[in-house]
Amino acid sequence: MPKITVRYMHPRSAVLYEIVGGLVFGAVAVGLFRFRIEHHPVGTVLGLITGTIGFLGAFAFLQAISTGKVSLV
Repeated sequence: MPKITVRYMHPRSAVLYEIVGGLVFGAVAVGLFRFRIEHHPVGTVLGLITGTIGFLGAFAFLQAISTGKVSLV
């Protein structure tokens, strides 16, 4: 599906829509499971770093498949 997406839009836009989709799904999941957010300074920082690395990885992947074959990427 990512390869098809980047045929229609730039990877920067595609990754933004991925993030919005994740936020919508996350909000629904929080509501369905009555999830309570835990707070811990170290865990919070590590979670934010993980999210940043995940975003960079998703963007790099979309950028790569927009210029090359998915099987090679």
